[in-house]
Amino acid sequence: MENRAGGRSAPLVCDASSDFLHKSIDMDRYGLIYAGAQKNLGPAGLTLVIIRKDLLERATENLPIMLDYNTYAKHQSLYNTPPVLPSTS
Repeated sequence: MENRAGGRSAPLVCDASSDFLHKSIDMDRYGLIYAGAQKNLGPAGLTLVIIRKDLLERATENLPIMLDYNTYAKHQSLYNTPPVLPSTS
């Protein structure tokens, strides 16, 4: 779903910090959903982001690596995840 603001189309963004895993969210309505997961999902500092693929494709190319959602999508959300368990392979 796209909203019109000043004659321009913009994706609808949802802060689901208080609602994530608490009530149903219509994922098709939003271009991006984020949640500070400390309320309902995990420890303080954990953040969940769900972004539509078309938004990843139209992202600017000059973002710092750590601020670019494409970085995390390409690495299956593991780009900055330290190993916490020994490898079994």
